[in-house]
Amino acid sequence: MRFWTIQKKIHIQQAVDGGLYVPDFRLSGTVGRDPRQKPLFDYLLRCFNTVNSCSVPGLVFTFLQAQGPEFGQIPDLKSFMSLMWKHEDVVKALWKYMNRPENVLVEMEVNEPFLNPLYIDFNDFCYLMEPRTVMPPYTEGEGAHLEDLLAKGQIQVSPLPSGIIQGHLPFIRREQIVATYPVFSL
Repeated sequence: MRFWTIQKKIHIQQAVDGGLYVPDFRLSGTVGRDPRQKPLFDYLLRCFNTVNSCSVPGLVFTFLQAQGPEFGQIPDLKSFMSLMWKHEDVVKALWKYMNRPENVLVEMEVNEPFLNPLYIDFNDFCYLMEPRTVMPPYTEGEGAHLEDLLAKGQIQVSPLPSGIIQGHLPFIRREQIVATYPVFSL
């Protein structure tokens, strides 16, 4: 399956030179920038490790596309760019943070049949981030429900579908890297 991620160039170079890049949430720039997100990242990591019967120190956050209840891979760069431009309102804040010279867009082909990437709609993940604000169409109990789905490795159609699915991988292997591209502007 085709996954897309934005990573620091040094991490991708580590995967190319050493064969493997394994992220570590203890070193996360996102958590360092906003420590309020640490409980969510820790919860996501615990869920991933439990569902996949593994013990990794961090996760690679990736993008896929969604159309109603169906979701799947983004086949090529043109399609990826089109999806991000179409859903600019959804990814604008993240893109502003990620569109930096030290980062690169990575196209990956991952064929791990045992892997459950804990898919979640991008808007649902944003809803789980702190500070959590209950606003329609989300309800008071929605956070607990979404956390329960993550713990089970399941996904639902979002109350506020974004068109973008977030998936999670335990690492980046050299052979999974199809291509790298500069991060483009929205």
